This record gives sequence, C-alpha cells and structure tokens, in this order.
Amino acid sequence: MSNPEHQIKKALTKLIFDHAFYGHLAMSRLTILPEPSLKFGMATDGINLFYSPTWIMDSPDWETESVVAHEVIHCANGHPWRREFRDPKLWNIACDHIVNLMLLEEMNSRTPFKLWKGAYADTKYKGWSAEEVYADLLRQPQGQDKQQEQSCGDGTPQDGSGSPDEPEDQDEDENAAGDDAGTSDGDSDEDQNPQPGAMIDPQVGQIDPDSLQAEWTVAVFQAAQAAQAMGQLPAGMRQLVKEMRQPTVDWKSILRRFVQTCAKQDYSWRFPNRRYTFSGLYLPALQSESMPPVVIHWDTSGSRDYDDARKECAGEVTSIIEECKPERTHVMYCDTQIADDGVEVFEPGDPIEFHPVGGGGTAIKAVFDRIERDDIQPACMISITDLDIYDLDSIETPDFPVIWLKIGGYRKSAPFGEVVEVEPEHRHGY
Repeated sequence: MSNPEHQIKKALTKLIFDHAFYGHLAMSRLTILPEPSLKFGMATDGINLFYSPTWIMDSPDWETESVVAHEVIHCANGHPWRREFRDPKLWNIACDHIVNLMLLEEMNSRTPFKLWKGAYADTKYKGWSAEEVYADLLRQPQGQDKQQEQSCGDGTPQDGSGSPDEPEDQDEDENAAGDDAGTSDGDSDEDQNPQPGAMIDPQVGQIDPDSLQAEWTVAVFQAAQAAQAMGQLPAGMRQLVKEMRQPTVDWKSILRRFVQTCAKQDYSWRFPNRRYTFSGLYLPALQSESMPPVVIHWDTSGSRDYDDARKECAGEVTSIIEECKPERTHVMYCDTQIADDGVEVFEPGDPIEFHPVGGGGTAIKAVFDRIERDDIQPACMISITDLDIYDLDSIETPDFPVIWLKIGGYRKSAPFGEVVEVEPEHRHGY
C-alpha cells in the first residue's frame, strides 16, 4: 500500500531519470523529512526538505516532482539565507517568481514541469534578481500581486492568488523546521489557497550562511556535471553555474549591506536577540524606530558615457531607500556647484525619481557645505559618480559613512568612504 514515504521516493526517482540536476541535488544535499505540522506542501531551510504527509498523499505525482524541484532551485540560488531583514512571506513570493520562471524554461524538455494553480510566475520578472522583485512588490498596493494573472506550466492562465505557507510554530526544542517558520491564522488567503513550496530560515547553530553557500556551490557544480553528461542541464542552471565559476563583485549586495548597517541605530535590552535565545543567551537586539536621513549625491558632470549604468544604479538605490524608509532622502545634483533646483527632498512613502540638472566639471565641496548648512545629520551618503572629483582630496573626512558608486572614470580610490565599482549590466542575475 502506498504511503507518504513511498510517494516522496517515487518522485525523487522520477526526477533522477527525467531531471537529473534537480534529483541529484535533492538526494545529495537535503535531508528529506516528514513534518506533520506542515499543513500543506513542502518547505526548505537549505539543509532539510520538509514535506506534509497528508499533502503528499493527496497530490498528483507531477505536482510532487515540481515542488521538489522548486525547493531545490530556492537552495541553489541561496534564497533561504539571502532574506536578511525582508518580510518572510513577501520574500518567498519574490523568490517564487524567479524559481517558477526557471521551471517554465524547461517547457521544451522531454518531460516539462507543470505548475500548480495560482503559482507565482509573472514573466515581467524574467531575468530579475529576487531582491529586485521584492523591491518591486513592495512598491505595489497591498495585495496587488495576489490579483495578477499568472501562467501555469500547462499554459492555463491562473489568478495568482495565495501566498507561501510554512510550518506551524512549535516549541523551540521541537521545531524541526526552524525557529523562524511562519504561521497562518484565521481565514487568510494563505489558508484558502496556499503555495505548496515555502522557505524558512536555516536553523541557527546548525551551520552559518557562508558555509551553507559554499556547500551548495560545490553541490551545484557536481549536479551540473552529472546532468550535463546526460544532456539534461537546464538553461537557467547553466547560467547560474557560469556565474558561480566567474564570480564578480556584486555591487548591489555591497550597497544593500552598507545601507542596512547604517539603518541600525541602537541596541535594546527590552527585545532579546532571537538568534541567540535558543542557546540560553539573552543578548540585546538592534532596534531602529526609523532610519535617520540619507543623502544621495548625483554627480552631474559632463560625461554621459554610462547612462545605462547610471539608470541601473539609480534604480537599485531607489529600491533600497524604499525598503529602509529613512526619515528623509535628500538628493543633491552637483557638478562644481549645486544649482538652485539641484536639491530634492523625499519623505517616507514618496516615489523617488531622479531629475539630474547641471553639467561640466566635478567638485563636491558644495554637497558637504549644503549638508552642514541645512543641519542634515545623515545616516549615510550614497554618491553616484565617476569619482573624477578635483577637490575630493581637500575634503575633511565627514562624521557619517559614505559609499562611492563609481561608474567609469579613471580614479580608483577615495580618501574616505567605500568605493564600489559599478559595471553596466545587460541582464539581471537570478
């Protein structure tokens, strides 16, 4: 007689034959465990693959196979440990768009994947990063994403309703699915039409994110070799493997970490740090009621050789500001001086749009003078520049952190702050 364990083994066996890449990764990297508290589908923390026994018994074989592959792609892309400060459910939705679009890329394979009703797979996000999708979803009216029509693997338009479901909360010593697993209360959309694949944060103390990333990178290479030998390496994963083998400095991640660090204001003993309570340590957590103002310096010198990079840079800065919600965002456009209309101030919730004015040479003293004159006490300053600033070496080190997003130009360093080279991109990574 069939049972949940038999059904999951059956799905894994079929994946090995039909989609060797996903099957190999699932069986070699994930500990597959039944989780009775999981009401629906599966969930992964990058270490384990939890499944709902009742859901397995009620689901067709094709859906089980698709959801296993779905969870594997989450891990291969590092989605469970890339969440950082983001809302778990919205992050899961953003990553689901990326993952499901990758599954749909295999429509021309011998046994293409099909997606379940309501699967998130908006084609406008093809080629985006999960962080970019998340930022875009944040900009949408609440619930708008649930109303979009999505396309399932069988080509049938679906309503895209529903959102990720995760294991119910348990006592810390019994929570096999991790201490950050979410819950669904009442008659919410999650309960009515949940997504069968979810992510939860890796359990603190099991393994650190860097080690987990390194182990998955090695596993992806090994699985890619096995799949390539069988002629079954998926196109999306081929690109991922290429990027892993030729790593570049991820200026977007550096920028995000920089701003997030600046957003953290103080330690509070009123709220324990949940990352350590499991081990009996009561440590303070970083608390921030609101982020202090942010200054964005836009170098409007005559060079226009990198317009695409500047636009991409502006888009990334905008999405980060919208996520961190500083008290105010001061945008200053400067060549050698700041024009009368060269300053824009945005309040939290205002859509940020850049309207650079000016041209000619490049100086920056006017920016620091304006910050002092207006008594702005910024959490940080973000400069979009080629760094060929003639008076930079004469500027005293400010008492706030600065990051220079360097686009083109000849100068390689600055007397203070962090310099990050921004390369123009023609496609977004997964």
